[in-house]
Amino acid sequence: MLKKLIIFVTFILLISCSNEIDYNENKKVIIIQGICSKYPQDSEHWGPKIKKIITNNYKFIDTKTGSIDDQIIDFSYSKLDWTENYYPEETLLPIKSHIRNLEKIYEKYPNSEFYILGHSLGGIIALTGAAKSEKINSQTKSIVTVSSPIRGVSKSDENSGIRSLIELFACNSKENNENKIWDDISNDSDIIKLISNHDYKNTKVYNIINKYDLVVSSESAKLEKKFPYYCFHQVDNQLFGLNHSTLLEKKITSSEIINLLIDDKKLIHDCQ
Repeated sequence: MLKKLIIFVTFILLISCSNEIDYNENKKVIIIQGICSKYPQDSEHWGPKIKKIITNNYKFIDTKTGSIDDQIIDFSYSKLDWTENYYPEETLLPIKSHIRNLEKIYEKYPNSEFYILGHSLGGIIALTGAAKSEKINSQTKSIVTVSSPIRGVSKSDENSGIRSLIELFACNSKENNENKIWDDISNDSDIIKLISNHDYKNTKVYNIINKYDLVVSSESAKLEKKFPYYCFHQVDNQLFGLNHSTLLEKKITSSEIINLLIDDKKLIHDCQ
């Protein structure tokens, strides 16, 4: 009798583990960087830190982007292919180019469910993709934007001077004749209006804001009447730091953000 009981319990555990593995294999996280990101060329970028948290805490498989079993996908701005490394200036191409790359990811994995972490411009790409494509919207379980100017950027914005610094020193975009990104993310653009007006149906959307961000103001990073949002008050340790990616560089806050993204674990942070 005891032997039969042991065999039965073992059988149940095997089934349970098998179901868990199948369930997890169906999940994929897409990480979308922001304007002028040098990742993956930049070894100090926050991207690898985030991926390590996901692999450690959720046991997701991280292989080369584009492989069939990859579960943590590095979004690429490349004009060549969505699996290729990109140059920082390619982040300044028109939004429609980036959305096409996002669609190709979903075409590659038609039966997967997606969780998108979008930093800065990455948040706009995620929300625009879900608004424009029913396939993206239906397969995306959640989107978390971090310091994303989802209400758009105006010429009179308090941080508009940062734009010239970004273009001149980070992207060399003065040499890029295809640069249309600033028109796409202006506060009166069709894309920003689409984000504000679209019903995201089954996709949960959260805005994460750093009150000390000197690149994207807190007011342009939240749609309080539409999406839940959470505020942090954190400063980075760099001498000339702009606090724009600080939340993703610090292990504690980035872990909280990942838990919100994948498990919908709500955050408690004062936005006053």
